[in-house]
Amino acid sequence: RINLNELEGIDIISLIQNTLNQKKYVTLFLDEYYMDKTALAGKKHHLAEFFIYGYDDEKRIFYTVGFNSSEFFGQLTYSYNAVIKAHDSFVNDREKFGELPVWVIWYAFSKIKKKENIKENSDIKTILCELEEYASSTEMKQKLRSEIIEGRGNIAVYGADCQNEIIKSLYEMLNNDKFYTDYRHVHLLYEHKKIVLEKMRYIENVTKADVSEIIDRYKSVMKKTELAKVFFLKAIMSDNETDLYDQLKNKPIISKIIKFLEDVSNNEPAILLDFISKVKECCN
Repeated sequence: RINLNELEGIDIISLIQNTLNQKKYVTLFLDEYYMDKTALAGKKHHLAEFFIYGYDDEKRIFYTVGFNSSEFFGQLTYSYNAVIKAHDSFVNDREKFGELPVWVIWYAFSKIKKKENIKENSDIKTILCELEEYASSTEMKQKLRSEIIEGRGNIAVYGADCQNEIIKSLYEMLNNDKFYTDYRHVHLLYEHKKIVLEKMRYIENVTKADVSEIIDRYKSVMKKTELAKVFFLKAIMSDNETDLYDQLKNKPIISKIIKFLEDVSNNEPAILLDFISKVKECCN
């Protein structure tokens, strides 16, 4: 990575081209105001991270993937001139963006190389250990990224306790109209449950442990999280004055989502610990 201060005076086009020629991808922060296919083009100076995977020197364009002006994700191209203007606006006139988050400063330009010969970590003991750490909300400060510690400190919530923080935020939205959480958090909870269920099924297949009843109980946990996600998504999208990341204002729906997530929070850790105990009993 190259931090913001190190980008001053650099020929950004050559830097991107040289990085791509090394078979590395590029991410960099640019001012959306000058990026013509974005939602804020010509409207507002706003920093966003862009992913570049190729270029055409004759056409003087970069190939990217990202969100267009209609917020649809796909392949896009941007001219060299647009990138130069957007880069110079960020590097040379950064004051207009206010106080920058530490990750914007540290990762102003990143070079990303694809890993070769990746081996899947399918060790049963490792998976069980990770599930137990999650179910027990084990503190793991060593896993906090350095920019997170720099920007927000090292006081954090871990594992299953994280969903209690989301529930607290939903109560704030319900009772005090304070807006701390949005659809993404609930969606990620559901994605997490799907991954955990896959791990449980994998362990069952490998160890032949008699855990089908426990897995069925966990399916119920996943289903409730899915319902919370669907109710949230339907309610936020039915409000014509909001987008996906805005505040959910339908209080009966918020109450329903809270109930689903409280059931999940109350039951999930015990189910996982039962599963871990049963598998260990089978394998010993």
